[in-house]
Amino acid sequence: MRFRKLTTPYIYCGENTVEYEEGFPVDTDSTFIAGIDFAKAGTLLRAKPDSGDADRQEYALGEAEDVVAYLNLNSHAASAVRWRE
Repeated sequence: MRFRKLTTPYIYCGENTVEYEEGFPVDTDSTFIAGIDFAKAGTLLRAKPDSGDADRQEYALGEAEDVVAYLNLNSHAASAVRWRE
């Protein structure tokens, strides 16, 4: 498998989520689309991050509030952590 070199950041503009119970859809609360109900797009992945950098990946207050932090870019495998606020 060959990967393309990332030269610009990937911008994250939304997601469509569905929660299921017993095979039936019951909830779409975490769905967000940038520009609707004040939701904002974020940076999913930077092209050239520095250790210690962080970006908001998505922002829809109370629905989607993920952040990425680039912890260690000096190892063979770069480390990143996602968490919900």
